[in-house]
Amino acid sequence: DIYIYKNSIKTSDIGLTAYVGDSPTKFEIWFRKRKPGDTWTLQSMNEEIKHTWTEEISTLLWKQAKGIEVIKPSCYPNSFITSHKS
Repeated sequence: DIYIYKNSIKTSDIGLTAYVGDSPTKFEIWFRKRKPGDTWTLQSMNEEIKHTWTEEISTLLWKQAKGIEVIKPSCYPNSFITSHKS
């Protein structure tokens, strides 16, 4: 099998909307800095499955965001201002 790398999406650009309209089984995944059509509405078989999916995705996104927050100061040293008390 041959796999070709075509595109990537940064997890810091992914967002989750856990409740969509009146449906208890739909949720959305969307992307910042992209075209308006880059939102996908997903529907699970039942509310329990939806809850599991949204919790797992949310946990993953928060872990990634925390990791980026910890790494960011060394990657972008001039982007943070620190204050010193005298």
